[in-house]
Amino acid sequence: MNSTASVPPAGALWSPEYERLTIHGSSCPTCTAVDKVGANLALPCAEGVRVSAEYWQSRPGA
Repeated sequence: MNSTASVPPAGALWSPEYERLTIHGSSCPTCTAVDKVGANLALPCAEGVRVSAEYWQSRPGA
């Protein structure tokens, strides 16, 4: 997955969508796949795309 999620301000609670995105992005074998030198391969993952879209749609003003 090749998305960047912004971290909420200090003291702010994480939204459920943000939590799902961070959990998926840090545990999915496809999203965390790296090459021989450790660079992320940014492989497509249907679940990663879904949770990323869910997160961005949940943001105020989206």
